[in-house]
Amino acid sequence: MKIAVVGAGAMGSVYSGFLGDAGHEVWVVDTWREQVDAIRERGLRVAGASGDRIVRVHATTGPSEIGEAELVVIATKAIAGEVIGDRAEVRPRVAEQVDPGCEQEQTANRSLGGDQR
Repeated sequence: MKIAVVGAGAMGSVYSGFLGDAGHEVWVVDTWREQVDAIRERGLRVAGASGDRIVRVHATTGPSEIGEAELVVIATKAIAGEVIGDRAEVRPRVAEQVDPGCEQEQTANRSLGGDQR
């Protein structure tokens, strides 16, 4: 499954590492160029109770580089508006990434954990 994870902080990195380790095609999106470059060059290190490993995932500062993703995980702090924008603007963009042919509001609600309407 092709998965985009928006945010390469602590939680975004954990999600990306575990999903990548499970065999998914993972794309990490972040505005922090140095972090993106480090992930590209050295991989993503995941360490903890499940072990210590380096996972190879894709990383970019430009979401348009990803193309269509089957799942988008938003892993930013609520205050990270500069990364993902206002929620009203994010929902349609998430919907377009997850399912380009689906009604945007319904897909965005489903992908962001909202109602199913």
